[in-house]
Amino acid sequence: MLVGAASFKALQRLDKQQEVEGQHVDPGRAKKLLADFTAEYVDDFIDSMEATKINKAKAKDLAKSEAELLYRRETGQES
Repeated sequence: MLVGAASFKALQRLDKQQEVEGQHVDPGRAKKLLADFTAEYVDDFIDSMEATKINKAKAKDLAKSEAELLYRRETGQES
């Protein structure tokens, strides 16, 4: 659930970033932004739950992969 929530929030944030800039973010930059956003959300979720038994690095990797998959599905582009 953590991975799905973090990747979904990251994709929402990327969409908002594109709205602010008034254009689509190129796939390379989108991948970087998604990685940053998912890592941030994983940290926030884990810290807010005070979950000490969750491996943050593994959760971040899984969330990044899921966010990239969602991005490819939404845009039809490879990231």
